[in-house]
Amino acid sequence: MPASVIREATIPQGEPVAVEELAFMRERLPLLQPGLLRPGDRKRAQDRTVHLAGRWKILSDDLPKIRAQTLTCLEASEGKGGAVVLRIADREKFDSLKESIKTYQEQIATTEDAIRALDEMHAGFLDELHDTRSSLAGAEAQQRQLLSSVATGALLRGSRLRQAPEAVLEQDQIYQAQKGRCEFQIATAKKKLAEVVSEIEKIEAILTAAGV
Repeated sequence: MPASVIREATIPQGEPVAVEELAFMRERLPLLQPGLLRPGDRKRAQDRTVHLAGRWKILSDDLPKIRAQTLTCLEASEGKGGAVVLRIADREKFDSLKESIKTYQEQIATTEDAIRALDEMHAGFLDELHDTRSSLAGAEAQQRQLLSSVATGALLRGSRLRQAPEAVLEQDQIYQAQKGRCEFQIATAKKKLAEVVSEIEKIEAILTAAGV
């Protein structure tokens, strides 16, 4: 995840913030538009977190259409005093639509719960977090290789001392300085890796529970 990307925290005051106004959604809804030109945007559009935003949009767009279809099941008739009374003309279709509406409402609620949970944790794009995890996981091997190369130089410099390799390395200031830097880099990478792995696991658990 690029360090330059800063996500806004969502701080609800009074009424809950509308789902589409959450930082999580503002970052992802534009990626649902057709005709994305930048390769980075096209790649992000395939992210599972974007799929969650897409599911919410499809469900939210379709629900009013299903509700509107219930009107086709009604028939107007004249009641007392000239009042217009609506009655259900197609009970089977009406009941089926009501069941669909209930299912959609439940799916929207589940999706919104997942979106709000991810927004609260300022979740990143899952694919980018996977890339970061891979990079951090390889940091120790890279640092060890670098230190090994510095050790070779130190042993060449100390070959005239006729001492054991361990003693030469212990006395070589260049090697010791590089060793300190490498150990710091390894420790830092391990700490960040643990944080990234934890974030990935939380995001994946939320997405899986939401059926994405």
